[in-house]
Parts: sequence; C-alpha cells; structure tokens
Amino acid sequence: MRNVGAVLTVSNLFNEGVMTKLSFILIAWKLLKAFSEALPLFQIRFN
Repeated sequence: MRNVGAVLTVSNLFNEGVMTKLSFILIAWKLLKAFSEALPLFQIRFN
C-alpha cells in the first residue's frame, strides 16, 4: 500500500505542475493577445 501512496503523490505533483504550466501559458497568451490588440492603438497615437 505504501507504493500506491507514493504513486498517487507523484501523480498529484505532476498534475499540479501541468495545471500550473497550462495556467501560466494561458495567462501569457491572454497578455500577448491583449498586447497585440493594443499595439495598433499605440502606433496610431505615436504617428
């Protein structure tokens, strides 16, 4: 039973790591999208 607990712990850590990476990628993607949408406004303002 000890091995099962260890495997569950490892899989939990792995899942948390994957979720953290996915949420980080999602946030980065949203920031990038917002920035690319705001870029034309900046260009118009500087022209």
